[in-house]
Amino acid sequence: MMLAYLSWRIATGKSKRILFNFLMTGHTRLTPDRFFGLFKQRFGKYDINSFEDIMECVRDSTVSGQNEAVDAYNVKWYKWDEFFRKMYRHLPGMSQYHHFTFTKNLVLYKLLANDEFQETTLQIV
Repeated sequence: MMLAYLSWRIATGKSKRILFNFLMTGHTRLTPDRFFGLFKQRFGKYDINSFEDIMECVRDSTVSGQNEAVDAYNVKWYKWDEFFRKMYRHLPGMSQYHHFTFTKNLVLYKLLANDEFQETTLQIV
């Protein structure tokens, strides 16, 4: 769905070029990951029975408030997967690739940074 969304952004003129890279397994030691880990630790100790309990757990998971709960009652939800499924196809073997470039109607993709790009289009026309 993410590849379809990025292709859609290009097709609708919301972006001209998008670079999208996944880190190799084991190389995701980023600050957001650390804060998510703190939430997971707290979540395991909470008695969660409602959405409000989850919100409280998120707020309590960091001392200085880095994890912030967003009230889903004020969020507008879309079924993006249904929307994109009608316009874009899946990239076979997508999970093995780490580097993507979206431009015009093309998706360029490759496994490693030094590999040659392959290209395809995801649009169903």
